[in-house]
Amino acid sequence: MKFSKLKIVNIAGWLQIIGGVVGLGLIAYLLLQTEIINGALLLIFLTGIGLFLFSIYAGKLLCFDEVKNKGLVLTFINQLLQLLQWNVMGYGISYSAGPAVIIGVKEFAITFNAGLFSNFSMSIRSDSPSFISINLIPLVIIIFLAVFWKKQSIP
Repeated sequence: MKFSKLKIVNIAGWLQIIGGVVGLGLIAYLLLQTEIINGALLLIFLTGIGLFLFSIYAGKLLCFDEVKNKGLVLTFINQLLQLLQWNVMGYGISYSAGPAVIIGVKEFAITFNAGLFSNFSMSIRSDSPSFISINLIPLVIIIFLAVFWKKQSIP
């Protein structure tokens, strides 16, 4: 089965839209489970909501705008935000809007994780173990977008 460049771009857009909607559902579920919200927790929730709304917006531009340039730029930024996941000295962020295939290092051990659904976690002054990971799905999307952008072959 051969995919056209426009179909691949649309797939990237729909992954962002669906991932953003699922992520907002995740945040809503977590908010309903939270009894007390302090300043740090509010910051974490607002960051998650903002990232998932950004994902939906970037996907919408990529799928539904006739001129794809703005959608490509915002999708590229969104994928960069999902590429690196980390936690160092109690501060960190892990964000993916959609499926993820993650490889990384946690406490001097190589880790591998995969998931179909959106993920968001953020640490502020926590005692969580340090890790650094790369999400391979955004890496693939970034490579495709860079090739398309260079050729400027998307209408």
